[in-house]
This record gives sequence, C-alpha cells and structure tokens, in this order.
Amino acid sequence: MNTDDLAPDLATATTPDSNTTSTAGPDSGGPVPAPSLGRNAEGPSPARPSSSALCAAMRRLSPFATKVFVTLVDGLAAGDARKLDQAPGAFMAVSVDCLSLIRRIAGDGPGGAVYAIAHRYEVNGDLVPDPDVEFYVTDDSDEPNGKAVYPTAIDHGPMGYHRHVELDAAGHPARFSRRGQADLAKFCETWMRNIARQQRLWDRAG
Repeated sequence: MNTDDLAPDLATATTPDSNTTSTAGPDSGGPVPAPSLGRNAEGPSPARPSSSALCAAMRRLSPFATKVFVTLVDGLAAGDARKLDQAPGAFMAVSVDCLSLIRRIAGDGPGGAVYAIAHRYEVNGDLVPDPDVEFYVTDDSDEPNGKAVYPTAIDHGPMGYHRHVELDAAGHPARFSRRGQADLAKFCETWMRNIARQQRLWDRAG
C-alpha cells in the first residue's frame, strides 16, 4: 500500500457520522436532520437547499489539488476510464472513471460530473480499494473555465464504505454531512499531492 502516510486523515475520513445524509447546520461541526420536503401541521416545510447552496457550504479541493484532479480526468466522457501507472512496481497505479455527466438544472447552478479515482490491490483474485473516492465536479463560479471539486464518498475496503454527500436522482448534491465531507476533502488534498508525485504529474499539474 502507499497510503500509510495518509493514515491519520484516512482514519478520520472513514469514521462514520451519526447521519451521513443530512444537511449541515450553520454552526455545528456535525450533521443535523434534513428538513422534510412535505407539509406538516404548522404549514409548509422549509424548501430543500439548492445544490448551489449546498456546494457553497461544502469543502472543495484546493487550487493545486484541483489541477491534479483535472489532469487525471481530462478528456473522459461518461463511461470512460483510464489507468495511470508511471512507476510500476514502486507505487500503485491510479484508476480513473467518469461515472456520469450531469445536465444543468435551470435556475439551480451549472451542470457537472461525477468521477471515481482509486488505488486498488489484489487479494485472492479480488481487487480491493485502497481507497476508491467519488467526486462531484461542477463549474467554479468564481473562476472562468475553472472547476470546483467536492469529494463525496469513500470506499476503503476493510475500513468500509462511507457516503458523506447524498446525490439526488439528477446527480446533484441533495444533503451532506458537514464534518464527514470536510474530513474526506482534507484527506484528498494530501492524496492528490501524492498522486502527482508518484505519477510524475508535477509539470502538468503546475
């Protein structure tokens, strides 16, 4: 494995939340119950926050980590995949998949895409994620032609699968765990730097 130096962040990112499908509270570090979308005895329930509002509250990758990520996924269409192995035998290869492309919802921000990036090793003929992370990507409203990248879920084999951002049927964020998603993003910051070094992406990532 090549994630030993990431152990503290990875352990935090794979710690279960009390409710991983909740919206974030304004002051709490953890999740709070999501508002009901129906009606109650006191009248209409609060509207669900838009995907743009949820993205504004989530932690995204830093500019450098985003450049590494964009280098990895560049040119992939929905259903496409690639494998990078610039140091065979020394470091794990990186598997990159474009899971879906998301159309823009009128009045609710830009469209986006969902990707998965993974290290995997083989045990008794089975591939074990070490880890496999899902990312939601959308246009960066603060930077023309830029991308905002949000880690959403992680599968780390024996350490389990943890989803910190729930996506709706269209593929946009619907609810999230504030603490869990932030911890996963922190882990991915270091992971992207390691991938850039191990796969010799420094010149391309900047």
